[in-house]
Amino acid sequence: MEFVKGTELVKMVQKRGGRMDAQETLKILKNVVYALDTVHKAGLVHRDISPDNLILTKEGKLPAGNAAQATFTVSNLGSFGIESFTPVINPPQTGILGVCGTIDRVRKAADGSIEIYPAMGLSLTYDHRAVDGTPASKFLQELCKNLENFTTLLAK
Repeated sequence: MEFVKGTELVKMVQKRGGRMDAQETLKILKNVVYALDTVHKAGLVHRDISPDNLILTKEGKLPAGNAAQATFTVSNLGSFGIESFTPVINPPQTGILGVCGTIDRVRKAADGSIEIYPAMGLSLTYDHRAVDGTPASKFLQELCKNLENFTTLLAK
């Protein structure tokens, strides 16, 4: 990522006494939306978009790379019918979640009968220099629990 000579948006607002005129605000928002659109079209997930970490150039522009400092990505090859895959981390990210397609599986039901249920595979790849195995595994375990109880999660 290139070095961006500029100032954080939060500092720019503070220099103006906490207020900015409507035209300048719209200009900055337009640049933020453009940068996010560029990043999303490239298949990246931005980390935390806030005035504290948006660096604006002297011209008030927000370079697209500024919003591309993703630390985690979700790759959904399942939508293409892929049953299983191992996603690869793109530096400087620390993790990527692979969402695989759903397949029908068989299990023994509580009453002893056999039932068919839809199952979706997940594959978590992470950088051990940044994340230990236990918290990463707990994250995946919690994600699975939430996905298995998705309707309950929606009701909350």
